[in-house]
Amino acid sequence: MNDENLIPTTKRSKNEARELGRKGGKRSGEVRKAKADLRKMAQQVLDGIYEDKNGNKVTGTEILIRGLVANMADPKGKNWGKAMDLLITLTSAARSEEQKKREQIENELLKAKIKMLEGGDDVALTKLDAILGNLERTALDGEHTETKSETE
Repeated sequence: MNDENLIPTTKRSKNEARELGRKGGKRSGEVRKAKADLRKMAQQVLDGIYEDKNGNKVTGTEILIRGLVANMADPKGKNWGKAMDLLITLTSAARSEEQKKREQIENELLKAKIKMLEGGDDVALTKLDAILGNLERTALDGEHTETKSETE
């Protein structure tokens, strides 16, 4: 980016700054409307009823879940990581930032474990298993703590 071409609003005339602000506001509205339209279309696809190859009626949500499960069933498949990322995104919408970060770390560690399995690095795999075990115990301890505080 060439910062020499940037002019701060303090160096612009009031009319010029107002006009640029108005343009930015219009563009922001257009982008918000486009995103809302996209969410609406995606929801229509998920809510739609379709016919699978066997002639059974299924919803778009069922098709999405089937595809997600099929991709997750093969950890060595090329779309496994994308399926995991999507699953984490979908299931972590109502989670705290700390939980989201923990899940992201777990996902990265699992991806590393699969790469090590493919490469046959037993020493690194043993160390990674220990790290994953510690992470899992920490996560479980956190869940127990949250459960206790919620019941009190």
